Amino acid sequence: MNFSNSIKYSGLSAFSPNSVYLAIAKTNSLIIYDNEELKVIQKFSFQSPISKFLWSPDSSLVLMAFYKTGICEIRSISNPKWICTINESQSGIINCLWTPDSRKVFLFNDFNVRMSIWSLVDKSTVYINSPKFNNKCILFSENGNFMALAERNNGKDFIGIYFTGDFSLVSHFQVATFDLENLLWTKDSTSLIVIDTPLEVKFLVYTPTGNLIASHEPYLYGLGIEMAKLSNNSHTLSLGFNDGTLRLYNCMSNSFKEIIELNHNINVITNENLVTVFKEEEISHSSGNKKNNFTKYVECSFPYKLNTNNKLKSLQGIGAISIIEWSLDSKFIATKYDALSNNVFIWETSTLKLHTIIVQLNPIKNMKWSPKENILLIVTDNSKLYTFTLDNVYIIELVSDMNNPFSASNLQWASDGKSFIVSDKKQMLIGHPTILEQNLPFNPNEVNSEEEEFEQKPPVEPERYYPINNINNINNNNNNDEDE
Repeated sequence: MNFSNSIKYSGLSAFSPNSVYLAIAKTNSLIIYDNEELKVIQKFSFQSPISKFLWSPDSSLVLMAFYKTGICEIRSISNPKWICTINESQSGIINCLWTPDSRKVFLFNDFNVRMSIWSLVDKSTVYINSPKFNNKCILFSENGNFMALAERNNGKDFIGIYFTGDFSLVSHFQVATFDLENLLWTKDSTSLIVIDTPLEVKFLVYTPTGNLIASHEPYLYGLGIEMAKLSNNSHTLSLGFNDGTLRLYNCMSNSFKEIIELNHNINVITNENLVTVFKEEEISHSSGNKKNNFTKYVECSFPYKLNTNNKLKSLQGIGAISIIEWSLDSKFIATKYDALSNNVFIWETSTLKLHTIIVQLNPIKNMKWSPKENILLIVTDNSKLYTFTLDNVYIIELVSDMNNPFSASNLQWASDGKSFIVSDKKQMLIGHPTILEQNLPFNPNEVNSEEEEFEQKPPVEPERYYPINNINNINNNNNNDEDE
């Protein structure tokens, strides 16, 4: 893989939806880079620290929210002189969102009293009262014409369907939930999946007009649904329950019948399971008077016993499925089970069986599939990046140019799959997996070392399967940008 030098930032970074740009916040400034050449396109400076920023869906505008002052500011990438400022200092701002047409902005006021919808075209404003959440359960249909919003009135849960042209109300209905927790809209926009509180172990399916299509309650006692995700081909709904089970439901023809229960309460893996198990092991290597520790993957022999999280050993069979990640082609699902938090479970949907288990030394923090190919990235809050493909597994050491060691906890892919961000709270790296896959040569003449631009490190070819990638010999140039 090919990596940039470590980049100091304030915890906010994002690729544009079209993958052309990369935006990085550095306290009071936002720097826009060309994602391919990593050259500075724009730099916006502000008087207050940026609380949040969002790319518009068409990648032409960027929205910055300043929660302390109650102000939202919008800038244009192509026309830096154009500025739009929205002042909500009296009612406050706790979150903001774009509409699919990139010409309207949602602002959520303190205590979820209301949300305001501001038009950048005619400066009009529409208000909707009592949204239940400010950061979820606000969904748009596939064509962007309709919005589904979870609302809470008089202790009851409702769903409002709004036309996004003028945000007039199309339908409004109460749902049979105790405390609605999550909401999904199928990609054909014909069904709304309503997830109840984990205390109720229930989910329901409604039409946008309020007709109940299906209701499922797999068991009566215990905690319920922790995580819900639709497959990328929209054929399957996956629900992670707190009984250690991933349940799959058929979304075709709105049947929503259960397909299978994938149980994560596995104690011992045998040859009969036809599962490959890779385990990360720590190795000590002596060179003269120096001892170096590194890790590598080994393929485990059978039978192999999985070790349960010590905090949950007394609660056999209890634990949430807290991460569900579908591969691009929907042929694989990667999951994290909290009672076995050091393990990545990879399931194959064609056989509905376990395909691979990856056993890490540390608990899984995050994992993401590439949006273009079956590459899974895994981080465990340390200085390593773990990569799974259908052929290989790799361990890559993340080298920091700063005094603080890298503690990778977040991952973000560009939509074209050609680059990704791996980051902790204070620093980030930009990686390019296509260098690994295509074995492209590195051309140092293509790198521009002007101020605010990144220097690229030569690609490092990992050894097949197990040994760690040693990139300690790479010449690191300190490129720490100071906060503005």
